[in-house]
Amino acid sequence: MTATKPQKQSTSWLKRQEERKKLEANKKLERDIRDREEQEKQDKIAKIKQRKLLLKEKERLQQLSIKISQKKLARIKKHRSTDTHITSPPHQTL
Repeated sequence: MTATKPQKQSTSWLKRQEERKKLEANKKLERDIRDREEQEKQDKIAKIKQRKLLLKEKERLQQLSIKISQKKLARIKKHRSTDTHITSPPHQTL
């Protein structure tokens, strides 16, 4: 009987070791899945932030373009108003 007792202990010990390995494998798999999901979430957030930055930059460039266009128009109008005085023919008096 004493000979079978160590064998039962070793069998149960082997079973416990197998169960422990299975649990560790499951935990590792769950951890890998969580890490992958977290990475996907971070990538998604980074893409959203990048898109927002691009939109802000596009809007800033549009505003700058509008501002430059307004300055150009003002300069052209000013230039035309001074040109008309210079280039207009003198009035002829009879």
